[in-house]
Amino acid sequence: MRSRTMLVLYALLVGLADLSRPALSQEKPNADPFGAPKAANAKQADDALLASAFQLSAEAIRLAKETAKAELARRGDLKRRRPAGLKDLDSPEAIQRAIDQTMRELAVIETEEAARTKLEYLGPAAFDALVRGLKSDNERVRGLCADKLRYHGVRGIDALTAAIKSDPSAQVRSAAAVSLGQTYHPSVVPTLIEALHDPDASARHSAVFALEHLRDARAIEPLEESRERMKPNAHIVEGALRTIIGPLNEGPAFWPVELLKLRQLTINANTLASESFGKAEIDRLVAHIEFDNWGVLSACLYALRNLDARSSVPAIVKTKTSSSMFDALVEIGTTEAVDYVIECLQSKDPTLREFAISSLASAGRWAAPLLVDLLSDPTLAIRHEEGEELGLGLLSKWPDSHRAHSALLSCLSKAGLKGRWINLYQDPPPEDIQVEIKRALDWWKKHGAEFLRGADVPNPNLTSVYYIDP
Repeated sequence: MRSRTMLVLYALLVGLADLSRPALSQEKPNADPFGAPKAANAKQADDALLASAFQLSAEAIRLAKETAKAELARRGDLKRRRPAGLKDLDSPEAIQRAIDQTMRELAVIETEEAARTKLEYLGPAAFDALVRGLKSDNERVRGLCADKLRYHGVRGIDALTAAIKSDPSAQVRSAAAVSLGQTYHPSVVPTLIEALHDPDASARHSAVFALEHLRDARAIEPLEESRERMKPNAHIVEGALRTIIGPLNEGPAFWPVELLKLRQLTINANTLASESFGKAEIDRLVAHIEFDNWGVLSACLYALRNLDARSSVPAIVKTKTSSSMFDALVEIGTTEAVDYVIECLQSKDPTLREFAISSLASAGRWAAPLLVDLLSDPTLAIRHEEGEELGLGLLSKWPDSHRAHSALLSCLSKAGLKGRWINLYQDPPPEDIQVEIKRALDWWKKHGAEFLRGADVPNPNLTSVYYIDP
């Protein structure tokens, strides 16, 4: 059987343009999004492009701000986040009925995925049901319960320890090992060291990954001794050892034991428990967004995003630059957040601009006018050379791409306008990007205003390319 490899490299998207703006060639006659302004040589052209500060049009900014303000006004309370089937949770009895029903759905393949989503949202309320699920006669249910217990932290240690030591299923023991690693509690290290001797390879590998997350020096010698048992995958042991020996702020996310209650708070911020959160919880999260550990500060920022914590925006704006910082700002979407993102989109700092552009992929419809405007910025274009290696053979030419295009694809997909996927291994490449941009301009002129108002509009069918060798 041939190996199956997927390399998702770049998105090739149709560009959109502001309703009131002329075509790119008319506005910037000396600039090509995939070339350079006319200059004596390529080096001078590149320097000129990088030195120039791109300025968003006043119309794009106006449309973005107006749309963002309208979206912010339409958003309701956190109850609107409840997954389908969990709308009635306003009494202890209703919550218990929902838990019982969800556990029944977990045992049926057709309803399993929805049940997993609901169990995550039910959060602490579902803990006892998950522990009971570890005793199910259904192996699949036991494995899923062991997996979901990772979201319950220290509270799940005893049940997971029992599962990893005694469950007859390697699948369940493997899931329990991973979840134990996600507790970040030093007390689970001996159990995971013992699991390095599990008769099943997948369970042993899960124990290695769990110990890597815990960063505990007690695991170094047992891991070194396990190399022979891990063959032909001893490289995962080497990776774990490098992580454990290395700095705590590098590699997988790490939580010090004194902050495990904060970690549970960040997890619960996306569950039913968050519906009763108040100022105290928000303040505690905000107090740690400057923490010198990327795992901690990112989790706190995403928790604030999930909580739609609008009061936290001033503090988020002042924190250190990161992708999670911008992701929180664009999804909260207050006036101050939008203003800051727009400012960064026009920054001379390329790193700041890249973070801001990438974050707009997860923003609401308000981001579209900004991304459309950015399509005219040639410094965001990415050319690909002939014969680029993809891992399995060569393509004659990977299609050119553009950072604003990549963000626009995700932004429109989030609004329900999902694009077309083209497998370059077997399908012909898409139209030239400039041809697609021109074709999309007609769509935007006809439907852009309705799109920004939230109306249903025809799909512009943006194009995304990928490569799979079956």
